[in-house]
Amino acid sequence: MIEERAFNGLSEEFLEIAYAKNWFRLFVKKELGGAETSLPEAMQALFDAAHLDGSLGWCVNLGSGASYFSGFLKPDVALELLGDPKSVFAGSGQIGKAIQTGDHYVISGSWPRCTGAVHATSFTANAELKDGSVRSFVLPRDQVKISNTWTLMGLERSSTYQIDAADVEIPLDHSFEIGSLNAESAYSIHLIPFEPFARCCMIASLLGMTGCFIDKVDADSGLRERTGIQKELAELKMTIAESFQHFQQHAHQLEKCCNSETDASKVVEQICNDVINIAALIREKINAIYYLGGLQIADTKNPANSAFKDLLVAGQHNLFR
Repeated sequence: MIEERAFNGLSEEFLEIAYAKNWFRLFVKKELGGAETSLPEAMQALFDAAHLDGSLGWCVNLGSGASYFSGFLKPDVALELLGDPKSVFAGSGQIGKAIQTGDHYVISGSWPRCTGAVHATSFTANAELKDGSVRSFVLPRDQVKISNTWTLMGLERSSTYQIDAADVEIPLDHSFEIGSLNAESAYSIHLIPFEPFARCCMIASLLGMTGCFIDKVDADSGLRERTGIQKELAELKMTIAESFQHFQQHAHQLEKCCNSETDASKVVEQICNDVINIAALIREKINAIYYLGGLQIADTKNPANSAFKDLLVAGQHNLFR
């Protein structure tokens, strides 16, 4: 039995910023209502969102990542689901069950950790058909139950919650197969292999969160004046700036290879290794600052403490390992 707990989502202020900047639809074609960004442009947006707030950054990262699947849908379906300025996808990699019956699918299952569940308008979910194949489906918000199952210590306002569906009927064209592009809905971003694409997005978000942590520490006069913290903050700021520029270059190279059908394997391998190494370096440096901050930064009411925990939880994602 799932314990019923209150929802804790993004503030209206943060949501309005995200809607105005089209952050939840970074990878949707302009004619379908999206921003149609390049990967470097998207990384800047993801960095900026996370720099404002960790939970906002995580929601934008995962929400825009889910809207990437618009490239696998028919254009009229993508427009129906993502055409509104406040359209947001949320999703989960868990696998449920699907049955095809005539002109629709019947979907059932539970999908944990759907980031942005409180403000999402649709949910992407994987499900297995009778023949053993797995497809992805877009479930309407009003047909799923949302439960607050988040028990981790950070990103508490990201509303990363579980959804449950019981015999939800959806049209056949509200389903897609990841990697099977629709030429009318996709654009150049969809030529990039999903894993390096996701790693670039993730590291941009993590670097932005690190900037947010620095800002919170720097805004606290008591923390700012503690011995050794200014030196650590200066070094971490430099690490962020240099790392972000480095990954922007990776993103440019990756796009260039994929758009020209050049072998991108070396760039992909470098991105993977560099993401893991930079994530480890960030973890080391924020832990050093936390240690120097003493009990003051350990206070759960301190904004720096909240930003620190957001970073720790985000850094546990398997794409950083």
